[in-house]
Amino acid sequence: MLKFYFSPEWFHGIDSIFEIVSIIVALLIALYAYKIYKFSKVNKYKFFSWAFLLIAIAYIFKILTNLTLYKQNIIEKTIGNLTFTFLTVQKTELFLVWGYLLFHFFMIIGLIGIYLVIDKQAKEQANKKIVILLTFLAFLSAILSHFYFIIFHITNILVLSFITMIFYNNCRKKCTKATKLITSAFFLVLISQIFFIMILFNPNYYVLGEIVQLIGFIILLISYFMVLKK
Repeated sequence: MLKFYFSPEWFHGIDSIFEIVSIIVALLIALYAYKIYKFSKVNKYKFFSWAFLLIAIAYIFKILTNLTLYKQNIIEKTIGNLTFTFLTVQKTELFLVWGYLLFHFFMIIGLIGIYLVIDKQAKEQANKKIVILLTFLAFLSAILSHFYFIIFHITNILVLSFITMIFYNNCRKKCTKATKLITSAFFLVLISQIFFIMILFNPNYYVLGEIVQLIGFIILLISYFMVLKK
């Protein structure tokens, strides 16, 4: 039987607001990268745009899944002279399965896409076979994460670690405010994945993970506006 881990009841819906911010940031970066591609015709900007678009799509699926997690129905039942009104909660399990599968898949593919674009060695070795293999591994990870949700976050941690290290090394070579912010942003998103794993011990870690992740995306947004000003 599948087991899903969700936010504390009092936080339900607030996390969706946080993730709307993430969607906006991802879409803005995707649009900016695509505009650069249209101007320069350099493929890496096109792939970078697609990667952030996939991340935005992933969060859209997560929001839709979370908002339809429970269907609440008010039912009245009369027993003798007494009428009882109570609330039932029905899990839309099929939607949960597909919703979280697509969220996990698009998120992993998006992160891998970012890694392939920013890593010079990966770009030199990248070919259709490697891309197909990585896509298959992302799909496999997404499926397995429905049975062991920790697999999804461990996969994210690994990919985000590679991404963060690349930006960190770039920051050491050429340190600017923008590179510092971008490195910090991905590092915070990486840390948020650790908190999401820790909800095994306490569901309130989900809230902390969402807050840290939100801060990471806000920092990405700030760096985006800094780049626009140049």
